[in-house]
Amino acid sequence: MTSRLKQWADIEGDGWEGLLLGNGASLTVSKRFSYRSLLQKAPLSPDDSAMFQALDTTNFETLLDALRIARLVCAQAGHSDVDVQRRYRAIRRALINAVNAIHPNHANIPTATLKHIARGVREYEFVFTTNYDLLLYWAVMSIKASGFRDYFWGDGSTFDAADTDVTAGCTRILYLHGALHLFRDDLGRTAKRAAEPAGILRAVARSRIPLFVSEGTSRDKLRAIRRSDYLTFAHSAFADCHVPIVVFGHSLSRQDAHLLAPLNVRGRSVAVSIVRTSDRAVLLRKTEVRDLLPRATLVFFDAQSHPLGDRVLQTTP
Repeated sequence: MTSRLKQWADIEGDGWEGLLLGNGASLTVSKRFSYRSLLQKAPLSPDDSAMFQALDTTNFETLLDALRIARLVCAQAGHSDVDVQRRYRAIRRALINAVNAIHPNHANIPTATLKHIARGVREYEFVFTTNYDLLLYWAVMSIKASGFRDYFWGDGSTFDAADTDVTAGCTRILYLHGALHLFRDDLGRTAKRAAEPAGILRAVARSRIPLFVSEGTSRDKLRAIRRSDYLTFAHSAFADCHVPIVVFGHSLSRQDAHLLAPLNVRGRSVAVSIVRTSDRAVLLRKTEVRDLLPRATLVFFDAQSHPLGDRVLQTTP
């Protein structure tokens, strides 16, 4: 094994039909996406922080759902839910403050950058992302979603598990860990916010908690995924997708073990992007990925040679 990396131009014609995006794809555009933990950014009280420890989670979605259930139990048992509601509002407010602290505004991302991203992902039949930021959504909307399908074509921009057929030639987009523009409506359906792209962050701050799996262990993430019909569908679609796939900007860490099994299939072609910082770093990363995906047929390429890693995408923080 050497530190040599392929150039994307050398392998782009090898039949790559799938794409898995991670946070590195967003970092190409803005360093504001370099946050390690929303929990660390969130202005939580000591008591609210203790609730995360009590539930052994770092995932906001898990805790907020637990508080939602607690409110239902209190109502059924005839107990006051005032304190539960107060805690729910405080933790939700802390989450929204954390998101707005780290997420760039739509106005700060050039339209040319968004269209460049849209063209880059349009080359694939299946696009899976674990990013819950709005960058991919904004990119798709920059070209009026032409050629893209995201499964939210039901009444009120909702997801319907019984209606998931996609016309051939379209690029399917699936948010494996949810996203800021997704939420559960009053009927419990997963829906997409109808606000204009520039107003999504404001809409998140004003209305329902977004549907996304922010962090935590793989088991923690799977618990959150199984509580949502849409996330369950997205995860199953990823598991059942066996096409040659490009992994761009994704850490493929053991915290995402639920994503490794579908990739670690004997003979499956997986192209993994690596940002070259040094020969030693490249060798270390290759070793890590080979240990995680020993059965796959791996190809390693220079991230900056790919359209989604192009330096032209970089914006100021």
